[in-house]
Amino acid sequence: MSNSVARILLVVGLFLLSGAVYAQSPVIKKSTDVIVIRGKSYYLHVVEEGQTLFSICRAYGVELQAVKEANDKNDNTISVFDVLKIPYTEPAPAQDARYYYHRVEKGETLYSISRRFGVKIKQILKENEQYVNGTLGIGDLIRLPLSDLKKEAEPAPVAEEAVAKPEKEVQETESDKWYGFAEETEKRDTLRDTLYLTGEKPVFATPLQEEKPEFLSDPFVPENKYVKVALLLPFYAAENTRMNAAADTLPAERVRKRILPKSTQFVYFYEGFLMAVDSLKKEGYKIDLHVYDTEKNTEKMYRITEQINALSPDLIIGPVYASEYRVIAENLVNKNIPLVYPLSSRSENFSRYPNFLQVNPSFDVLAGEMARWVATQSGQANIISLSWDGNEFSDEQTLSELTEKELFTGKLQQIPSINFYKWDFQEEQMEAFKLILNPDQENIIILPSSKEADVSKMLPVLSAFADEFRITVLGFPEWQNFTSVDHETFYKLNVKLFAYSYIDNLSEKGRHFADTYRSYFYTEPHSLTNKAYDLGLYFIPLAAKFGNRMLDAVAFCEREGLFSRFRFARTCQECGRENYGLYIVNYGSDYRLKIEPLRY
Repeated sequence: MSNSVARILLVVGLFLLSGAVYAQSPVIKKSTDVIVIRGKSYYLHVVEEGQTLFSICRAYGVELQAVKEANDKNDNTISVFDVLKIPYTEPAPAQDARYYYHRVEKGETLYSISRRFGVKIKQILKENEQYVNGTLGIGDLIRLPLSDLKKEAEPAPVAEEAVAKPEKEVQETESDKWYGFAEETEKRDTLRDTLYLTGEKPVFATPLQEEKPEFLSDPFVPENKYVKVALLLPFYAAENTRMNAAADTLPAERVRKRILPKSTQFVYFYEGFLMAVDSLKKEGYKIDLHVYDTEKNTEKMYRITEQINALSPDLIIGPVYASEYRVIAENLVNKNIPLVYPLSSRSENFSRYPNFLQVNPSFDVLAGEMARWVATQSGQANIISLSWDGNEFSDEQTLSELTEKELFTGKLQQIPSINFYKWDFQEEQMEAFKLILNPDQENIIILPSSKEADVSKMLPVLSAFADEFRITVLGFPEWQNFTSVDHETFYKLNVKLFAYSYIDNLSEKGRHFADTYRSYFYTEPHSLTNKAYDLGLYFIPLAAKFGNRMLDAVAFCEREGLFSRFRFARTCQECGRENYGLYIVNYGSDYRLKIEPLRY
């Protein structure tokens, strides 16, 4: 099979959708026919195409094992037109003379139920002894004594417009293993809410330290591995279909399907996400994945948003473009659904949406974290920030790039003992610059630029000093992709890049991932493939585990994936959250590549 065939087959499947939603599980209409067999009541359900035993059980709110036993099945195999007996149970009353009956919702625990209704956990377990040594599951029925209920119970954590949950969902007993999250996050030393350098005033803002939700410490967190996910990417399926329509008239041996360049990077992302879904399914997760082709079309995005409001997923990944993201952020009914902004580093003021989760750190976050790290080095290194004059660069700078430079320089200017040096490429300044280098200390040189033309001009000049002085150059994540800069120069200058994701294809984990990818798609992976894989493995288990409380939990679920780091935090009390998880990628002067999490 050729390198492109597998990927073409994948995209052809998307073409057939013509931009419509792809749902892995069809809507199941519950039967209303109830019969009695040997004193037990059953629904009779006729299996239709596309239905699985698991999806049928979920629709009826019954346990998988109960249905298998009722139908004398040893496995989950079913066929179209099979007639299944589904155990029938009378709906539980809302309350009777002694008890109020509450069905457990996704994200709820014994502790949260106790707080919500004002009934002590000890009393709940006394009235519901079946849960003393067992796991509380979604859809389980809890009896709460009316005499102990609060007069005004705390409101449910789910908004009125929130997702309608199935009555009961199948629970798996396997542990989360690598994909799980500890009930108690490990305590770690953190900086104060604001870093003080002078002892008088804060130098720059740091991530807001949130109060840890009490439900994270509850040992009775219900197990859940079912999750409904919406993935929104611009595949441009209709355009690809039209482009390839002419090829369909040619002889089969001459047909060669093509993919639009603007679609390719998102196909790579989709492939990585599918690998994550497949890995999680092997761990027992039940993932109901819905894929939407946004086409970078805001008018279509309004229609997709209506469909998503009807779908009520547990997690939304995408859209990737700001114009589309703004539409769904404004019009999503249930603001408890996490809305992941997966690729862009420009936040576009989206932090005003409480369910905003930005994976790629914005420049403000990146500059702040770099400045905090520089501040920790100020007492033991000679720190120099370079800037430059001359039309050679300024004419090429966009307004946003100049603004970012000013932002970063502004943060650095608040750090004591830092030297600022303006380099004029029109004059000879080698000897002048040499005077501010310290032969007895490490010289940390900061180049506040993510533009390849700037960096490719500066690094060769600085490398001339590397034989005489200890030099470390700090740079931005974009430097990883520069083609005009020899990595030999990176090593010579002990370059340290700050990035949330880094892919070392020569490492064991990099080679293993690439081999696995090739076995799926018969071609080479893209960096977006690796990032999407990590993203899926991080967010899907969180959405399954915490449900509508995921937004409250995410700040306490720091994690390092194979290639990416996730550490979400707010920048203000009412804001959404951005990723503060960064690596320092060090091209060491000993010619070793070191990748370490940025910690203080």
